[in-house]
Amino acid sequence: MIIRCWGARGSIPVSGPEYLKYGGDTTCIEIRTSEDEIIIIDAGTGIRKLGSRLLEEERFQYNMIFTHSHWDHILGFPFFKPIYRKETSIRMFGCPFTQDSIKK
Repeated sequence: MIIRCWGARGSIPVSGPEYLKYGGDTTCIEIRTSEDEIIIIDAGTGIRKLGSRLLEEERFQYNMIFTHSHWDHILGFPFFKPIYRKETSIRMFGCPFTQDSIKK
């Protein structure tokens, strides 16, 4: 299993030299299972760089989990390049406590 953090900031993305060590993107976590499945947790601005990496690897099948629908957890989704490719397939899930807001 591999876990990568593509973004961990809250509320808004930030930039500047003080953010070089930990980055300035909002929440996005990538998990690669031992079966090489890709699980993406939240679609903050960190998903932009993840999307570019996945296209380079020619990977088009993902499972995506939204913990909740606050802006900082969905802000990057329109910039996730794989969603504009016809071969992309995403299975989306929402946290049971917030699933109604995810559907909306």
